[in-house]
Amino acid sequence: MYKVLIVEDEKIERDHLVSVIEALTLPFEKILTATNGKEGLSVFEKEQPHIVIADINMPMMDGLQMIEAIKKQREATVCFILSSYDYFSYAQKALRIGVKDFILKPSDRETICALLTKALEEMRLRANRYEQEIKLIQKMHDFNEEIIKNCFYSIMTLQDKHKIQENLKLLGIEAISGVCIVFTHIDKKQLWEICDIVNDYGYFGICDMVDTQGVLFVFASYILGTKEINSLMETIASLYTEVHIFSGMIVKEDERLMDSYNQAKAKALQIGKTADTLYDEKRIEMIAKDFLAALEAEDKAMLISQLYPFASMIKADGFYDDMVRLLHTLAREVENKYNLYFDWKLFSKDIDCRIQDFASLEAFAMEIYDMLQKSIHSASYTQNVSSYKKALTYIEENYHKPITLVTVAEHLSITPFYLSRLINKHGKESFTEIVNFQRIKKAKQLIEEGYSFKEITYQVGFTSQSYFTKIFKKLVQMSPGEYKSRFEQDS
Repeated sequence: MYKVLIVEDEKIERDHLVSVIEALTLPFEKILTATNGKEGLSVFEKEQPHIVIADINMPMMDGLQMIEAIKKQREATVCFILSSYDYFSYAQKALRIGVKDFILKPSDRETICALLTKALEEMRLRANRYEQEIKLIQKMHDFNEEIIKNCFYSIMTLQDKHKIQENLKLLGIEAISGVCIVFTHIDKKQLWEICDIVNDYGYFGICDMVDTQGVLFVFASYILGTKEINSLMETIASLYTEVHIFSGMIVKEDERLMDSYNQAKAKALQIGKTADTLYDEKRIEMIAKDFLAALEAEDKAMLISQLYPFASMIKADGFYDDMVRLLHTLAREVENKYNLYFDWKLFSKDIDCRIQDFASLEAFAMEIYDMLQKSIHSASYTQNVSSYKKALTYIEENYHKPITLVTVAEHLSITPFYLSRLINKHGKESFTEIVNFQRIKKAKQLIEEGYSFKEITYQVGFTSQSYFTKIFKKLVQMSPGEYKSRFEQDS
């Protein structure tokens, strides 16, 4: 829906224009009016109309001055000049400030309809083009992000230089040399900001989070020097004082980027390049929890990114011991969280033969992922059905009390939102309908036993006799009185 503003100091002409536009079948949400240029500018600033029709000669501020001010605020506004004079003397300035067309007084319905229809169509086309441009930009952005991920993946998984160069080429990066910089005490937002700084320097940056560290690969179209990298790191350090920065060696061959990463990582961890114990117990436990988080989110990409640090350790001493420790810890986490038994020893058999490169490590992780996902889904369904049945039992036993979704959820030690989802998934009725069904079921029994309607109302948990009658009639298709009469007749 669009808005149109009419700025005209002559009331007769102003009212005529309003009545003409109102009679047209055009999608105008509002028809706004003003009596002079200054008032018109004020209305425009408040309402932001899409079309402005303005007289030229008006007190306080003429139409051309007002339109000039409007165009400075919003260039896309469609403006028409309204005049009873020979408009050619105004034409030069009007065209310069972006007036769409002239409307001669007295204005006729056909002319106004034609001009406004054409203006609306142009606005719709412009809006469609803008929307298409936005979608195209978003697609390009998403595509670029995917290439960056693939490029980072190809480096971190020790793929050959041709695969790395292919991804770099898609990003428009001519890499003659490169270096890896590792950051600790950093979050993803800061890492991407730093990557932008690198690009502003004239280099090319590709980054992602690996475990809790930020990893940035810096590329240049010439041979980088140590002084240049130190200068870059000093700039980053001055802007991000809490972040710790470690650089690896400058390399000329793409396949050696992992050597640069390992060196930077070793500095960050303050251990040797191929230390025997890369992961302590605390870190192993964190990785196991991250594995489960990826599993719950059904995010395989998240899981694969957690395997990156293992890629350079596959042939190192202690790698297989670390993998066995990880499997054992994962089994413990699964048992604690889901009460499921995970036979980690089955997966630990011949692990040194099964994992020879990143591809086999990834396949190994996916095998565990798929097995656990099926088990957890099955356990979750069983647990959900059990909770739903417990909720029904609690309602059956406590319908006569002031029972709510919250009270039942608290009894089951789950959230009200989760309980609501269980009821919607496993039952045909809503929570309120289930409670009312139990209450009316008991009410029918009490009617047959001769209790008064007032007594029954409060015994079954209703706070109002009129509400009890309403619900009874809705579920039984007759009033409590009619039910009582029918029961007595049948008896």
